[in-house]
Amino acid sequence: MSSAASSQRENQAAAAWQHRQAEQGWNESEERYRALVESSSDHIFLLKPDGTFLFSNDQVGLFGLASGQVLVGLHLRDLYPPGGAEFYQEQLERVLVTGRVVELEYCLHESGGPYYRLDTLYPIYREGKVWAVGGIGRDITARKRAEEALKKAHAELERRVEERTAELFQANLDLQAEIAERRRVEEALRRSLQETARSQQRLQVLSQRLVEVQERERRRIARELHDEIGQILTGLKLLLETCTGSSAEGPTGPLAPALELVHELMQRVRELSLDLRPAMLDDLGLLPALLWHFERYQAQTQVQVVFRHSGLEGRRFAPEIETAAYRVVQEALTNVARHAGVDQVQVWVWADQETLGLQVADQGRGFDPDLVLAAEATGGLLGMRERAALLGGQFVLESAPGAGTCVSSEWPLKGEPGPEEPAEASHDDGGPGR
Repeated sequence: MSSAASSQRENQAAAAWQHRQAEQGWNESEERYRALVESSSDHIFLLKPDGTFLFSNDQVGLFGLASGQVLVGLHLRDLYPPGGAEFYQEQLERVLVTGRVVELEYCLHESGGPYYRLDTLYPIYREGKVWAVGGIGRDITARKRAEEALKKAHAELERRVEERTAELFQANLDLQAEIAERRRVEEALRRSLQETARSQQRLQVLSQRLVEVQERERRRIARELHDEIGQILTGLKLLLETCTGSSAEGPTGPLAPALELVHELMQRVRELSLDLRPAMLDDLGLLPALLWHFERYQAQTQVQVVFRHSGLEGRRFAPEIETAAYRVVQEALTNVARHAGVDQVQVWVWADQETLGLQVADQGRGFDPDLVLAAEATGGLLGMRERAALLGGQFVLESAPGAGTCVSSEWPLKGEPGPEEPAEASHDDGGPGR
């Protein structure tokens, strides 16, 4: 009996010890939980089903309270504005009925500005039933402000994108209009260039015809001077010789001066006829006409012509080519006699199957070609250039003050017969010769 009582006391003592240990563990756990709740930055609270606060930590600054203890016993209507408490109560009843967690996001307008809060409501069970609702309220004002700022930034970005899109659209329209205008101008310019090219072509044809007409007129006048005027002067000369008689001293009598004038007039008519168009150029060709011209030129100017030629012997060219080459040489030699101040000039004329070319060079005073051509001070240089261009040829003028002058020109030969003897024939004897 005593043994059983002793065993019972031991069991009671063990049970008491275990109860004290459990109570101590519960107290310690409660202390840790309370410390965790109190140190949380979130608002942690308990609500009765009717909306009365059972517990709250000290994160109640939102409601203008200094301590969570003051919140205990207050109702939702005491904290939220009209309409807000009823809405909150509806969410509370959802938790009580469904037993599910409900998240509630809302805004409170305080003196410092709008305050955004996110409350998470969850059921608390006792004996299998929901007897209270726990809540965790978190300040999300900073997040909401960031979201608002992001929305504003997004809206601003959208606005700028729309503005920029409109600007780009307008710029695209302007660019298309500019492209269309440029194409119109380019088309007009192309047509203008085509018309200019056609005009230049017509002008070239007209210039060529003018030169041909001029040469024909020169030929006609030269022949009239030689044939008609020459014959009249010859008849007059014979008549005067008959009237004046003859003696060892020459014509005598009052008509002797008239006879001398007739002699002088005949010489001038002959020279004028030769200057207009030497018949030798049409009858014998380029090389004989040049040789004759060099002999006459040296006698008139005392300027020695050093002449070299190649591919000209026994060869005839198109009349317009021969005329152009002869006139260029004639004009170049005239310029040497007038301006170069030398006693010798070099002339080189050559021809092959495709080209007729010439060069006239002196070591005289020289000049600035750009200034002379720009001022159009001489029609001779422009005339030589035009004669070359009208027949599809090239004209090159090289000169400098104190360095002499070189005139070069070339013409293409289209279907011209080649020389009878391919060997080069040249003269470099200080004067014209064969």
